[in-house]
Amino acid sequence: MKRIVLLLAILSTSLVSSSQGKLSSEDFDISMSYPEGWRHNPQITAGGILFSLNDARQEVGDMKLMIAFTIVAAESIFKGDLKLMSEAYRIGLKARAGFEKTKIISEEIIDFKGVKAIDITGQANVPIANQKGCWRILLFEYDEIYFEVSAFTSKKEFKMKSVQKDLKFMFDSIVLD
Repeated sequence: MKRIVLLLAILSTSLVSSSQGKLSSEDFDISMSYPEGWRHNPQITAGGILFSLNDARQEVGDMKLMIAFTIVAAESIFKGDLKLMSEAYRIGLKARAGFEKTKIISEEIIDFKGVKAIDITGQANVPIANQKGCWRILLFEYDEIYFEVSAFTSKKEFKMKSVQKDLKFMFDSIVLD
């Protein structure tokens, strides 16, 4: 199964603006909306990525972590076993290139759009960007498809109210058809 748990992105382009939009995938019966100021990156599709977005309002100078939001989908191999999903995620996280001192801050089972999901928050040092990165990821299955919905950014930006508002909007806007 191809998959990417986190999208580590380094921002090195100029400031761009965009308007609110909606994305959908008929193949995987999922759709979502994104707020103004976010940009969809349709060229990023490796590892089963359905949707990849980044906050286009970020100031750019030296290389730094951008605020990224991704949805990955693949045929399910977990058969609804949340414990197995969590273990597979943790194993993959240990092998993640470009991360150091990775740790899980919280992990809980939640109800997400009527399905059981694992909600994980974590952080790691990202030496290439000389920053600490933080993420939130939801792992779940719907209609025999395995999904990873993740948000990733620097630790500083992860705590910003405006960033949390945008990420909440995107997580809340997801519709499983």
